[in-house]
Amino acid sequence: MSKSAALATGAVLFVVLIGWAAASMWPVNASGYRDRIVAVADGSLSAVRTVEILADADQAGKVLPLYAHSVLDSARDHVATSQYDLATEPVSDADSASLRDELAPLLAAAATLLTDDTALTHPDELRQLGDQLQSFVERHQ
Repeated sequence: MSKSAALATGAVLFVVLIGWAAASMWPVNASGYRDRIVAVADGSLSAVRTVEILADADQAGKVLPLYAHSVLDSARDHVATSQYDLATEPVSDADSASLRDELAPLLAAAATLLTDDTALTHPDELRQLGDQLQSFVERHQ
């Protein structure tokens, strides 16, 4: 490769990296914030619904403890990631703050419910929380 081709390739890579960095650090508007927050809620909804199904199966005696442990760990990770994403997403306006304030207690409830050792014994609570998260997602999509 010639020196000029190497410089051209380096310049293109530099421009791509700068573009990627700018896009990932650029502040989002209210619509972009809403989209991100709905995605956060949807991730937690998926985790809660999965554990709800697991709880029903566990009560029917159809779940191996090792599998239950693995699914619960994954669901806990998803909810923790959702809480982190919500906490680190900058809020730029009152509507966005309202969305954050509506979702934060739902994520806290999910974290509390899923980290209990007795999470699988509360399918009705899981179902109710799942319904609340689903309502949030549907209203703000």
